[in-house]
Amino acid sequence: MAGNLSHLPKFKDVRNKLKKHPSKKFPVLSMAGKTTIALHHSLTKQGLGGSNAEGYAEFHVDTHDWPGIGYHYVIEPNGTIKWCNDLELRTYHVGDHNNYCVGICLTGDFRYEEPTKEQEDSLRRLVYALKKEYSVLKYVKGHHEFSGYEWKQCQEYDYKKILNEKGSIPGKTDLPNTYKIQEGDTFWSIAKGMKDLSVDDLKKANPGVDPKKLKIGQKINLGKAKKSSGTTNKKSSSKKATGVVADIQDTVNDRYGYNIAVDNIPGPETYKALLKAYQTELNKQFGAGLKVDGIWGPKTAAASVTVRKGAKGNLTWILQAMLYCKDHKIAVDGIFGSETEKAVKAFQRSFGITVDGVPGPVTFSKLFK
Repeated sequence: MAGNLSHLPKFKDVRNKLKKHPSKKFPVLSMAGKTTIALHHSLTKQGLGGSNAEGYAEFHVDTHDWPGIGYHYVIEPNGTIKWCNDLELRTYHVGDHNNYCVGICLTGDFRYEEPTKEQEDSLRRLVYALKKEYSVLKYVKGHHEFSGYEWKQCQEYDYKKILNEKGSIPGKTDLPNTYKIQEGDTFWSIAKGMKDLSVDDLKKANPGVDPKKLKIGQKINLGKAKKSSGTTNKKSSSKKATGVVADIQDTVNDRYGYNIAVDNIPGPETYKALLKAYQTELNKQFGAGLKVDGIWGPKTAAASVTVRKGAKGNLTWILQAMLYCKDHKIAVDGIFGSETEKAVKAFQRSFGITVDGVPGPVTFSKLFK
């Protein structure tokens, strides 16, 4: 299968380690028809729990119902190149152009941050190696350089400068009044392509459209959506809230397909979204069979698990996010270390429950109720 470039530094084959759909498969095509390398960014900030190839695979399968992760390669902030799919597979990453494209995604939201030096080095090596190994791959484009995606805020880094080619990122067009659904599109992916457009804006502008049953070629209204949100183009004057809570809100929206306000205010809406995320993880990781409703009840309590020091992943990230929102100012990074343990003990002490730094059903119930 095409795509093995194990001679490259920091190259890692994760094809058989990423989440896949139990029955769906990506179509297999001939490498002879692949001509273009398509570049992306993940639209998730670096350093957040789940902002990596493993997290994207879970999101693409669980939320989008795709066969697997949509990219062929993901380049992480430390420069690790993760090989996610054979190049012959027609994965979902650039709509109607998937047939002839190989997708490379850099972890990061480059509307707000920059690629790391390690990412730039690995991208340069990967692109050069692909073009040398597969002579059919003659072109490199950013996501927004493909027809139909001119307005999209992806890839958002100057790949030509990184590849030592002439030019810079071309300007983008205003958001069009209508948009034709392409392969792999969702309301979330369309809205996420703009700073100030939300899934709720799209739903309001398209009341007769079921977001879960989008069809390729179907036209949706963006004109009403941008008027509703105040979006005109990338240079919109509206400002997005910043801060750790805003990052938490933005991440829970990204990871679980929610649409809560990103206002840096840790209120009931944020707590409910985090509880729904907790229920989702219990279902996904332990087959709990819970109704994801954001309501703490006996079934959620019974399904709750114990998270211990040394744990990593989404459950730890949710724990840290809730602790931070309840005024325990710790790193929300998905890694259960000494700082998190200390915060758990402080929280347990404040509620008069067993102080052991090991959050289980009782601690989670106090966090969420």
